[in-house]
Amino acid sequence: MSTDLLCPEIGIWHWRRLPESQWQVTPTTARLLRHWRTHEFANQKPFFCQVEAVETVIWMTEVAPRSSSQGRLRTAVQN
Repeated sequence: MSTDLLCPEIGIWHWRRLPESQWQVTPTTARLLRHWRTHEFANQKPFFCQVEAVETVIWMTEVAPRSSSQGRLRTAVQN
């Protein structure tokens, strides 16, 4: 899959910090995202790349199927 295609789409979802009502994820996933984004970790917090990797999987499994970019993503996966 082309990261050139994925990065802008995921970036829009990730960096715009949409209101929770627009995340297009399950309630459980919303709870997890809320925790990562607001919790004050006492010890070592997750590395940025760890959170970003999981958010990419969340986007691909929960957000992309509902988005207007679904057709482009399916084509990229098949190629």
